[in-house]
Amino acid sequence: MKVGKHSRFPGLNSTLIKLFSFGFILISFAFQGISQDFILKGIVTDKLTKEPIENVYVAWGNKETALTNHLGEFNIRISRFPAKLALSHVSYGLKEIKLNKKPSAPFYIRLDPSISKIDEVQVSGERLRILTKNKGYSIQDFAFDNNSLWFLGHINNQANQQRLFLANLYGDTLKSIQVNRAQKLYEDVFGGVHLFLRDSVYQLFSREDTILLLYGMSKKRFQI
Repeated sequence: MKVGKHSRFPGLNSTLIKLFSFGFILISFAFQGISQDFILKGIVTDKLTKEPIENVYVAWGNKETALTNHLGEFNIRISRFPAKLALSHVSYGLKEIKLNKKPSAPFYIRLDPSISKIDEVQVSGERLRILTKNKGYSIQDFAFDNNSLWFLGHINNQANQQRLFLANLYGDTLKSIQVNRAQKLYEDVFGGVHLFLRDSVYQLFSREDTILLLYGMSKKRFQI
């Protein structure tokens, strides 16, 4: 039996078309709900001077990252709310903000400058034994940031046990991570500390119970 304009069931065609259309609409809405992302637009400024801050690293989890331009502006893709953003900058430290809902317009984030005073610190072998909890530790390099000490070296002089330590000004270990083929530590003019690996350079930050390596770039580009 053919189903067409001469069908014995004239209402069958229209019913099938309606059902098909309704199913297509449902599928379209479902895919929109899954793939619909939101481009979050923000502006980062200095809380005291109100000036825009360039080169602020903005991250949403481990999925999306952005860097502010010379006007302090950034765009980052967010797929759900509430969303937590992590911001970091060599002169402003680390800051986390939580957005419970989607902003209706570009929003401002104001950062406090990271200002601290470091008294004279004497690094000694005795203090390093306290730092490394009495383990044999050969120092390869060390550097200071605004309020901490960074140490790079090897446990028991083993090449495969290279570690990066963060300590306070009293020499107490705060945290450490294992690194591989790190060459040296470098302190820039802003007080930020960078870790040189064989082919790349990372800026060092401390957050909660871990050490973050951010702003990765090639050694050649960093040294320009």
